[in-house]
Amino acid sequence: MRMVRLLDTEDSAMKNNNETISGQTNERNLVAAVEKYQPFEITLYGKKYMIVGSRQLGGGNPEPKADVALKLKNNKEIGISMKKPNFGFFESWMNADKTLNMLISVGIEKKEAQNIVNSLKAKAKKMSESATFKKEVISEYDTMIELVGKSHKIAKILKSGSTFNIKDISIPSTVAENVASLLLKDKEHRFGSLKIASSFKIENVYLPLNVLLGTNYSAFLQKVIGGGDTNPYKAEYILQSTISSSITESNLIKEIESSISVKDAVKKYSADDSTSLNFRLRPITAVRAAYSSTNSGKYKKGFQFYSDQNIGVSWTVHVAK
Repeated sequence: MRMVRLLDTEDSAMKNNNETISGQTNERNLVAAVEKYQPFEITLYGKKYMIVGSRQLGGGNPEPKADVALKLKNNKEIGISMKKPNFGFFESWMNADKTLNMLISVGIEKKEAQNIVNSLKAKAKKMSESATFKKEVISEYDTMIELVGKSHKIAKILKSGSTFNIKDISIPSTVAENVASLLLKDKEHRFGSLKIASSFKIENVYLPLNVLLGTNYSAFLQKVIGGGDTNPYKAEYILQSTISSSITESNLIKEIESSISVKDAVKKYSADDSTSLNFRLRPITAVRAAYSSTNSGKYKKGFQFYSDQNIGVSWTVHVAK
């Protein structure tokens, strides 16, 4: 089975009508366009394929790299992976075990991989303990309590004694919705005005992967771009495109044929320091967990990497530009 990886950018039609779509809509647009125009022929790296249909993929453990499968005349498939603009083929919200296993899977010795994970934890710990960082996290919490009131349910849910709950936190949706509503009523708009957007500067930590991984960097790229041995749908090509719902047949073929191979993509990222990927250590605070069920889940996951219950923050690992 051949797999194609898709990274979103605006095609000419999208630029003309300034349309913005979600990743799921992008997938559905591709499937619909293929179904509309099939059968048609494409050429990838000099090899011709007759496309006769498509289907939307997704789900599973591990998550497949391909989101859409293009059906070929010979009953085989070309898998296409589609992501939101600028998100790419990278990994997100990893805890310690997932980060460790990813490093081991690309050929890094277990001891060395554990040392890398430990160094990442040390970076998160150092940032959590810095005076500037602590001040922002605590100020964010104090401001929330000021706005919702000391007797609000969220205060008891987030704190147990003098420390914050991270591992066992459970916030009912009705409580989270009420917190969000109260924060948006802040006359100073410290949490946004139309939607929640905290003005408190809770900094991320970025560490260049080419420096951390050395000679293992290329193997790591191959893993996150193309998928590992256990991935149900590996990627063979990268296609940079966003599919409009009104795309023409000729433009659809042109977009698919603009694909580059995973091998070429790995070479590009390996050779150019300006495109080097980073480990992004991303903090989630107790306050941000308080008004979002999605953030609450990420806050708990961070307990499995590094957390500081004294100030109410946890960290997860991402691979990012």
